[in-house]
Amino acid sequence: MDFSLRVSAADSERATPAAVHPPRERRQVNHLGKMKMLGLLHLLWENTGLNEWAPWLEGKRRLTTVMTRLQKEASSIKQGRTVLADVLLLQGNEHTNKKAVSYACANSRRLIVISELNKWSPALIASNNLPLVGTTKTSPPAGMPYLTIDNLRWESALARFPRDVAWWQRGGKIIAIAVTDVPEERKSAKSNRVYFSACVRQVVLMMVSERWIPLDSSYEGIIEEKLAKERRQFTKPLIYDSAEDQYHPDFLLTDINGSDYVPLEVWGRDTEDYLQHRAVKEEWYQQEFGDAWWSWDAVRDPRSEEIPTFPLRKEYYEFRYPIEKKS
Repeated sequence: MDFSLRVSAADSERATPAAVHPPRERRQVNHLGKMKMLGLLHLLWENTGLNEWAPWLEGKRRLTTVMTRLQKEASSIKQGRTVLADVLLLQGNEHTNKKAVSYACANSRRLIVISELNKWSPALIASNNLPLVGTTKTSPPAGMPYLTIDNLRWESALARFPRDVAWWQRGGKIIAIAVTDVPEERKSAKSNRVYFSACVRQVVLMMVSERWIPLDSSYEGIIEEKLAKERRQFTKPLIYDSAEDQYHPDFLLTDINGSDYVPLEVWGRDTEDYLQHRAVKEEWYQQEFGDAWWSWDAVRDPRSEEIPTFPLRKEYYEFRYPIEKKS
């Protein structure tokens, strides 16, 4: 990763990110080299299949399922001698979180935190605690230390992810991944209660749907919702640490007759640079897929009234997962 989980006495106080240039190809990663925080989140999501959806998953992708998958995958990933699962805090995993905090304190390790953010409110912006689900004015989430973050660092994170913040403000689900300093044991001056605290040094946000599918824009959210309602099977490709890839589709439809998949593209901007990028990408799609790809120009259809029909499903899906017709 772009920081070390192990902290020595000679280390400076702040976890400083390093420049990274990881390869584009996807692979099973057992040892973390130089990887950004969002890259780690993408890696975990893809290796656990959380970027995929199918009609047989309806009602089955619950919080406990998601966190159990992440914990299991983290047990197979190392940085140096540190196993990611040993320093990982996950939403709702109280017992495992307490073990991770104890381990980090005893072995001078930073913590990695993955959790939903609380529902947005203006008060959260002024708080000095990372606003994860379960955080209150008097207590941190289950099994976690108090996760403090200075205003400058928090405001910087919000400015870095404006689309995610807008999604959050509209009631959408946001996943945060953060790295902390080594947690410290403290005692309350008023009650003599012992508690743990850790300073957040880096936080990254990722917008997801109600099905925990990662999204890059609210327009993608509209298409993801439509795909799910029509009981389609699809994948959201993730790019780890790579820069924007001109040949990277927004979704892959994987329940199509006569094809392994069909790329789905959402055109969401109309700036000059973006339109040039779009022209190159459209040309590539035509060369690789002919007419066997799908797109929607969200800028020209702001009310989402002219979304093209998706390519037809295989007959098996039509029979096994019928769509309720509107009366």
